[in-house]
Amino acid sequence: MENRLKKQRKKLIVKLTVILTAVWLILSCAYAAIALHNEKVHAENEAQISFSVWLKNTEPYCRDPVLFMDDIRKTATVENHDDSQTADIAYKYDRNINMVIKKAGISSAYDSDDIIDITFTAELGDPDFREPFFGYINYDRFRKSMTDEQYDSILHYLDNQPDGEEYYELLGTDFYQNSDNELILKTVQIVTTAADNKWYVQDSPVETFELKPDGIDGLKPYHISYQQRNAIPESFIRDSFGSNGLVQQAKELAEKNPDASDETASRPQLLKVNAFEYIYYDVSSFTANIVEFSSDLPDKDSEPLLSDAINYSIGKRFEVYYAKRLNILDGCIGNILLAVGIMLAFFTMVGVILTVMMWRSMKVQLIEEQKRTDMINTLSHDIKTPLFILSGYAGNLKENVQTEKRAHYADVIVEQAQEVNRRVNRMLELSKLDSPSFTPNLREFDLTAAVREILSVYEVLPDGKSLSFAADDAPQMITADRDLMKRAIENLVDNAVKYADADTVITVSLSNGNLSVSDRCETADETDLTARTASIGSVGRSRSSAFSSGSGLGLSITRTIMTLHGFKLTCTVKDKTVTFCIDTLAHSR
Repeated sequence: MENRLKKQRKKLIVKLTVILTAVWLILSCAYAAIALHNEKVHAENEAQISFSVWLKNTEPYCRDPVLFMDDIRKTATVENHDDSQTADIAYKYDRNINMVIKKAGISSAYDSDDIIDITFTAELGDPDFREPFFGYINYDRFRKSMTDEQYDSILHYLDNQPDGEEYYELLGTDFYQNSDNELILKTVQIVTTAADNKWYVQDSPVETFELKPDGIDGLKPYHISYQQRNAIPESFIRDSFGSNGLVQQAKELAEKNPDASDETASRPQLLKVNAFEYIYYDVSSFTANIVEFSSDLPDKDSEPLLSDAINYSIGKRFEVYYAKRLNILDGCIGNILLAVGIMLAFFTMVGVILTVMMWRSMKVQLIEEQKRTDMINTLSHDIKTPLFILSGYAGNLKENVQTEKRAHYADVIVEQAQEVNRRVNRMLELSKLDSPSFTPNLREFDLTAAVREILSVYEVLPDGKSLSFAADDAPQMITADRDLMKRAIENLVDNAVKYADADTVITVSLSNGNLSVSDRCETADETDLTARTASIGSVGRSRSSAFSSGSGLGLSITRTIMTLHGFKLTCTVKDKTVTFCIDTLAHSR
């Protein structure tokens, strides 16, 4: 029985584990799918709003008057006719965003994520004469113009700043400017500077790096002015820009879209790159009034004014290609892992609770099933001998119906039929007591008086056996079902009378709520004694050996009655003396 319980418990745990794991995986996948979908929608909306805000912010700068350094890329400066105040418009850099802005009808385009608008100064013949150069630096060209060793050395300086108020900074000392207003760096220099330094001459050079840019054929070189500083932002140096042609990638994906058309190309699109990466792609156009200046502006410390303009274009049309890389997994992986972890903990707890609850129920069912099986086996075993005798004597009676042994055969048949009936009734009684619906009729009575009433039937015993009863003088009051208790005690006394040696005394004692029945079995070996007392042990060992001798039913009934009342039934064997003991106070301790 114990091995069977272990196997069933293992099967239950495995089955529940498989079921709950499958449910957990299904729910986790469903939650992850929902979370990824929501994150995709959220990221798409956020990208659309971001682009709309940028377009909205450029509207005031698309009206008269407007000053564009090159086109509307990153910054623009506006001069108001009334109060001569200036304002700046800037777009926040994001390595996942790429914008290409180009003039309609002109092939030149600028990846806003790959460039930075900047103003350099240079000497023009005389060191005291300087000129501002308005333009931009292209990160891709800048990075390719230097070796990895040079780039690592620059980062090493920027990462290991000196102590104190001074710090390292990268300056552009020699550069070119092409017709597209791109500033191409030829020489950069790490210098030690301070917050109060305004001029290049105040800085202390640390290391100079000669670059090898392409596209400089025919261009005039310029050298930094000692009165100005051509500082390059550290964020640009650290590759916080390069988007690796995100707009171009978006265009190619949009063209591969089977539903792509001229109409859909002008609308926002969410293009799938892989399972978790998308590109939000949008195209918009606007018109602006453009002011252009001569390249040789007079030496001024302030921004150029409209009076310096050489050309003024009204209604110039621009197109903006916007692309933003969206990794939806990055945005919701934390929530997914948290939710999956919570669900795992929840299902683990549910699994433990269900396992305990179901195991308790299953264990009871298995024990009851084992009981029924044992009862059937016991009944079959107990009535096998009487039925064999009945069959034999019935055959003898049939063959010798006219002989003087007829009455003897009939008596034996009647006796064995009564024995079969008695054993069947005991089995029915045990089944009734084991029924969950059975409730004992509890009332208070004197156990001493009940025991004396039982023992009065055993005044004459066979084989010279006798009974000895000892009890306390005071009444032993207990609360129990009187009939069931008498039945249990009768079973113990019957058992003792049946197995006690001839010419021995069976001792019954009652003291302080403890009833004991003892008998001597000198002729019994250890196997017989074990078989006789096994019926009050565990279910797994109680049936086959105990009932083989015919004693199991009575002792099993006694054990069940004690369990119903919460009393304790024990059995000890010492020096060939078997003692059964009922402790009626066990439930109150």
